[in-house]
Amino acid sequence: MSTKKMNKNNEKIIEFDEGWKFIQTGIAKLKNILNGHQDEKFSSEEYITLYTIIYKMSWQQPPYDYTLQLSIKYEETFIDYIKSTVIPSLRGKKNDETFLRELVKRWKNHKIMTKTLSGFFMHLNFKRERNHPHITIEEVAQSCFRDLVYLEFKHKARDIVIRLIDQDRDGGEIDGDLVKNVVDMFVEMGMNYYVNDFEKGFLDSTCDYYSRKASKKWALGDYNVLNVEECLKKEKDRVCCYLHSSSEIKLLVKVEEELLLLSRMYKFPISQEC
Repeated sequence: MSTKKMNKNNEKIIEFDEGWKFIQTGIAKLKNILNGHQDEKFSSEEYITLYTIIYKMSWQQPPYDYTLQLSIKYEETFIDYIKSTVIPSLRGKKNDETFLRELVKRWKNHKIMTKTLSGFFMHLNFKRERNHPHITIEEVAQSCFRDLVYLEFKHKARDIVIRLIDQDRDGGEIDGDLVKNVVDMFVEMGMNYYVNDFEKGFLDSTCDYYSRKASKKWALGDYNVLNVEECLKKEKDRVCCYLHSSSEIKLLVKVEEELLLLSRMYKFPISQEC
């Protein structure tokens, strides 16, 4: 890279447009990798060069300190990629499981993109501390995905996962790894998001499931025993397979209360034995 301007140590000043043009080539390569071009990889030289350019651009003396401009471009990179690539790919998936697989893929890619770009831009964290002490560039990247992707698709994802778990309860085969990966996304957004956006709806739907099952048994004249312990064991196993461990007690209490209520309502005998 060439420039006529020099700093007081007789080092070349990197102008913003010149530096950002080079950084964009690295971002374009990363996008190609995320879009499936696995044959493209960053060489050690490329990685070090990108890191060094961004480092210099954020530590040059004013008016050539481009920390603010780089922070803005960093965030815009995620926003532009999400709007141009991620959201259209998700809106185009009509099949439930295909949608979930695409969502898992895009979340995984986002984490790779965050890790890679945060490595290049890591020195922005040191400079940002002065004005944004609690917001790292990694958190900026996560907020982009949360605000643009998660908030739009969280209810659809939750509802599909609930339907799949109900299918599992009915003895059907489901992709357990897929369900777990989607639930993990809720957890990785933050436990408050997991509890409010997934767990509450899941617990309510669990009550609805057992209510529907009991109503159907009653309508068919099937008064066979409700085996509470067996149901609780299966639900505990589902927590191990799909859910966060913090959901276990809440789920088991909910199921036991619902089954006891249904037994009184429909006059089912109850067994506490496995």
